Amino acid sequence: MKNLGWYFYRNYYDFQELDRRQEDEFRQQRLKNPRIDRTKTDGDAQTTFYQQQNNELTRVVFSAEAASLLRQPHAEQRFQLMTVYPGLVTGSGVAHQTKALGEFKLGFSFDHTTGQPLLPGSTIKGALRAAFPNRLRQLAFSEKTLRIKELNLKKAASLEKYLIERIKDITQGHMLNPAELFRLEWAIFEGILLPEEISVPTSKAGFDQLPHKEISTYESDGFHDAFVVEVKSKDKKLLGSDFITPHKHTDRRLRHLDPFRDPTPIQFLKVLPKVVFEFQFELRNSVILSPEEKRRLFRLILLDFGIGAKTNVGYGQLATLPNDSEPAYPTPVTQLKETQPKRTIEPYKGKIKLGAELDAEYLEPVPNTKTRHRCKVWLATGGSEVKEVSVECIYASPLKPGQTVRIQVREGKDNINLAAIVKIY
Repeated sequence: MKNLGWYFYRNYYDFQELDRRQEDEFRQQRLKNPRIDRTKTDGDAQTTFYQQQNNELTRVVFSAEAASLLRQPHAEQRFQLMTVYPGLVTGSGVAHQTKALGEFKLGFSFDHTTGQPLLPGSTIKGALRAAFPNRLRQLAFSEKTLRIKELNLKKAASLEKYLIERIKDITQGHMLNPAELFRLEWAIFEGILLPEEISVPTSKAGFDQLPHKEISTYESDGFHDAFVVEVKSKDKKLLGSDFITPHKHTDRRLRHLDPFRDPTPIQFLKVLPKVVFEFQFELRNSVILSPEEKRRLFRLILLDFGIGAKTNVGYGQLATLPNDSEPAYPTPVTQLKETQPKRTIEPYKGKIKLGAELDAEYLEPVPNTKTRHRCKVWLATGGSEVKEVSVECIYASPLKPGQTVRIQVREGKDNINLAAIVKIY
């Protein structure tokens, strides 16, 4: 089995071979049309070249030889989870793009020695940390924008409830209080032992002045790379290609037209569904939880939240193996609650004119249309009187009834004949 990491980051960009193919393509096309544009033939040859390079990566089948090299002998806490549709994206922040036609545009995480796809230990630690509340609280107290601060604090409270319920599941009824959860979080992720009498800080200064004792590196929890141990699909393929299609204007002044812009397909590499990863940890006895209880907690967090990039659109979700006897408890209700505070819509007091923007409540799509919708606005008519008005709006797809949006007047004078949805809260 070839080293996929070396192929993806080194051999993938074989510019000498690409130049040769572009020259051959130009000569062949010039025999048919002496006036052929060299730019077009170069683009066609480039696309064909990278399609072949992509196929070299996606046709590779799994080999179990590398698994023994990636297994850490000192990591005593382990579990296996399997990717599900649409797959998993890892390493997307690594540079891998020359703006060439047909190339994979995003980076990917491979083991340097074996070339196998992996989930770095730092990625796993970050994904688990994101499920704990107090780092989010610490960031919220440093935030100057009130709305973002309130949103982060509310999300932190939701995560706190989620973890208390999850720990109750794995400890058979032990209920942590917020202070105990705070000490647990700092011990696992910061390597800091907080005193038992500590309480959760309620300000930035409270976090900055925490009395603490650092935990030795040898006594801290270790997070190792997760590696592939099995592929359960019939063809045994590890990797596949996929596309995202953003339609964003580079000019910020035209962002309100994003829903109407043609999408730009971006191709990237992903781990296919039914690929089994083994997660491995060196966990120590620390605040409240034993190493085995922490292992079970980490497993449940990854099952609930997923890992990697683009989890908000379905990537990175994991499932238990068919023969796994370890329980996967139902997801606590607190995780499913909406964390964003409901926005209060103030009556619009300005003059109705072209280009005016105001907040509205989304109602429903207009029947027999694809881009027309009904929204409700409130207009201040003078004094304390408020008029409720239904407005027809343009947007590319339906939204959730009751959702707050910002609309921009496109037709009408003194009255809103037509508007466009330019922002979703």
